[in-house]
Amino acid sequence: MIVDQNSIIFGIMRYQRNNFTHRGLAFWYNIGLAAFLITAVGLTAIIMSSGFTSSDVTKEVLEEALVESRQGLEIFGKITGVADITNDEVLTTATPIRIATGGNVDLSVERFHLSYKLIRVDSSEVGYENIHVGLLNEKSYNTIQDAMRDAKEKGLISINPYLDEEKPTTTSAFVYWIINVNNDQLLDTGELAIIAIVYADKDRPQTKEYLLVEGFTPEGRIFTMQRNVPNISGTIVDFHGKISP
Repeated sequence: MIVDQNSIIFGIMRYQRNNFTHRGLAFWYNIGLAAFLITAVGLTAIIMSSGFTSSDVTKEVLEEALVESRQGLEIFGKITGVADITNDEVLTTATPIRIATGGNVDLSVERFHLSYKLIRVDSSEVGYENIHVGLLNEKSYNTIQDAMRDAKEKGLISINPYLDEEKPTTTSAFVYWIINVNNDQLLDTGELAIIAIVYADKDRPQTKEYLLVEGFTPEGRIFTMQRNVPNISGTIVDFHGKISP
């Protein structure tokens, strides 16, 4: 059942009229009511724009707030994609990441998993529990093209979408470093890495679809990248660069 914004507000007003006749109590209640209304209206906007049920959205929002407070990785810089304009689809994305709260994070395939979920315009879904295939941690890279070349040479990916005519059959993600201090599998404070994803032909995001990539260690979720795919009007797609812990 979709939440009706007017029902929320009128229900609260009826409750106020029936239960809070004492002026002193009403004063403090009105303060709380105003805060609740702001939250309720904001939540309703999310619900109506996404089409989810009230219980699903409430649970998701609360869980997201709790998880984000302890995430270990954050987006730092602009997320970009390379697209096939003719077919209106994204071939690859590159998401810059850094440590959010100090220390380091082990990004090896044994410790770090990346899930992929795509909700298409027709509401069908594509999803994988783990697309992380490896690291390029022996040096720093200036361009994603160089990283893609080495990823194929090292067997992390079978198709380089920048050079090969074949289309990938598997959606794969790997991590490479832009700023690399000690060339190990740990992302340390002061280092900057890229999560690069090569999308299989059948999994490629298209305009207006919802893209969700999450990173997990054995301790729990430490990274979230979620975007609505913008209009694909050029070869380079700007997914925006908001710093999002």
